[in-house]
Amino acid sequence: MATVPSETAHGQHISAPSRPPESVSFRDKLLGSQEPIPRREKVDLISNNLFRIEYEDGDRRRPQCYADDSVLKDLWLPWQHAIIFKLLGKNIGFYAMRDRLKAIWKLTGDMEIMDIGHGFFMVKFDLEADREKVINGGPWMIYDRYVAIRPWTTDFISSQVKINRTLVWICFPSLGMKYYDESLLLALAAAVGTPVKVDMHTLNASRGKFARVCIEIDLDKPVVGKVWFRDFWYHVEYEGLHLLCKCCGIYGHVARNCPTKVAMQETKSIVSIGAATNVADVGATGKTALADPPSSTEPGKEGPHVAVEIKGDELYGDWLVFNRKKNNGRKSSGKNQGAAAKLQSGSNTKSNGKGLSFSHLNDAENLLEDENQKIPMVSQFHPRGGVESTKVWTTKS
Repeated sequence: MATVPSETAHGQHISAPSRPPESVSFRDKLLGSQEPIPRREKVDLISNNLFRIEYEDGDRRRPQCYADDSVLKDLWLPWQHAIIFKLLGKNIGFYAMRDRLKAIWKLTGDMEIMDIGHGFFMVKFDLEADREKVINGGPWMIYDRYVAIRPWTTDFISSQVKINRTLVWICFPSLGMKYYDESLLLALAAAVGTPVKVDMHTLNASRGKFARVCIEIDLDKPVVGKVWFRDFWYHVEYEGLHLLCKCCGIYGHVARNCPTKVAMQETKSIVSIGAATNVADVGATGKTALADPPSSTEPGKEGPHVAVEIKGDELYGDWLVFNRKKNNGRKSSGKNQGAAAKLQSGSNTKSNGKGLSFSHLNDAENLLEDENQKIPMVSQFHPRGGVESTKVWTTKS
């Protein structure tokens, strides 16, 4: 136990035991530099008619609880400066999330993070300047996925909300350098979403492959895949939205699981079956018969599947999701280069017991080539990506 010196009446200093530092709760840390709110006195709310319990349809298994407004007053104050965030399309652990955020945010002060379930996290900053930087400085990305951020509200329930809006980076590939003007690019981006800012490399014209603009989009609506400008349709590429469907343009699933694509395939199957039936009838009767393909909709209503198919082929494609190149510039180590050169030279050097010898593989290969046989070197691993249910910011109805 640490000690602190104290002075006696004779001027001598003696050491007195000091109190151990008290642990600070997350609630107290969330208050930051604010005046701490005094702990409320414990009260029997039910006996004071400040809290009541009712049962739906008289069933005790369905209790409904009601609290008086005076009880709930000021309870949200400790949390009013907190923000809520979630990583779109990927779940990572608490410590990985904390370390990555500290690396990309580069805060002046400290921060505290709490996992509140369903992929959502709550964070409180020591400095208000850091909070404003995080809220207004996005979009932020971790593992090439966006961190959706919003201020905390009193009605937030992690299990009952979803993310329906977020900031994203879009690219206009092959756009002429003469159009790299901030005002013009923001105007073009307004055709896709709500424009926010233009990338600094684009403003400085230091990169010419594409123009990069930050916008806000609605994840519940199909995205814009093309923009027409001066007699040319420019593709629109979206960064970090790995669950963006290249068939219907809606976020939350990939093309192979697209319900619109499945519906179109079912319509094609029905049309093919109907055409085959007509051909059979013609062969049996010897008369020409033209029949409309069966429709999956009610009489008097237009079927949307064929129209969706035609428009989908025009508006969306493989360009929709921007793919980053991975490890193209990574150089092999000297050890790996030496091993590769040794394998390519076909050396038959025997192993000395300290490593592995691949000379017998060369002999087997030569033997099989003489017999005109081949051994397919095919990996048995098939990557399978899971699709996460999209969370939303708005309360479910």
